[in-house]
Amino acid sequence: MLYTGVSVEPRGPFVQGLSPSLLRTLQLPGQGGWEVLHAAPLSLRVLGHLERPCRIPAWAREASSRASPCQRFPLTAPIPQARDVYEEAIRTVMTVRDFTQVFDSYAQFEESMIAAKMETASELGREEEDDVDLELRLARFEQLISRRPLLLNSVLLRQNPHHVHEWHKRVALHQGRPREIINTYTEAVQTVDPFKATGKPHTLWVAFAKFYEDNGQLDDARIILEKATKVNFKQVDDLASVWCQCGELELRHENYDEALRLLRKATALPARRAEYFDGSEPVQNRVYKSLKVWSMLADLEESLGTFQVSCRGESVH
Repeated sequence: MLYTGVSVEPRGPFVQGLSPSLLRTLQLPGQGGWEVLHAAPLSLRVLGHLERPCRIPAWAREASSRASPCQRFPLTAPIPQARDVYEEAIRTVMTVRDFTQVFDSYAQFEESMIAAKMETASELGREEEDDVDLELRLARFEQLISRRPLLLNSVLLRQNPHHVHEWHKRVALHQGRPREIINTYTEAVQTVDPFKATGKPHTLWVAFAKFYEDNGQLDDARIILEKATKVNFKQVDDLASVWCQCGELELRHENYDEALRLLRKATALPARRAEYFDGSEPVQNRVYKSLKVWSMLADLEESLGTFQVSCRGESVH
């Protein structure tokens, strides 16, 4: 038995944003225990009109195709699956346009759940169980809204997983959550191909090490930078910047001898010499000619009162 109920009137902060067409789809529960709402299949229609349509379960396709202004179905059957469809969609869409359509529809869907519960409590009287359920619905909606920046960032990284700036933005979105930051940096340095990167890939390694340094874990910071020196970057300047950061790390903690040792190691003649611009050779065989590293080494040697670097510099340039 289905109860047609009465239309939900827009009121309250979570209801005022609903469109008239969605409000017309929202109905109230009857005495038989059915909560009648066909906003879900109507909202799911958007999933069939994406630039790159995602998979939609058979039940959702049926509901969407047969939905009409007078149709009703019980909440207990489709609503959990509806959320599954939305969650899968926002995790798989490949364009910002598709994401915006799905997310807005998903948010509208959750708003309709809140509106239905608020109207139910108003018409039939509020009970403690209703308050708990409403709080859960509000929390679900607020969590969805708070996830939007991260979900959108995921879309952009699916489009280009080698976009360095988007990885830095993702880390910033996890501010205050160290475990997520570490996981994000780890995924970033494992994912970004230096030869396909948009931006400077070495900055991910440097920022990763700086995160450990800022949290007092110097040994871990050193390990990260040491691994970075072994990465086959596309540009010599990227590796040179990593070596300079190795020196800067030690200087910040007054380990002057260690900083000097690292910079001398970076400028040492490799077993196989190569020209600076010889792209056929790995950057590790060319970094010894980097003016950036030599300049930092010269400044450090001068400040420490040693000048052996001058003659060595002339012999390799």
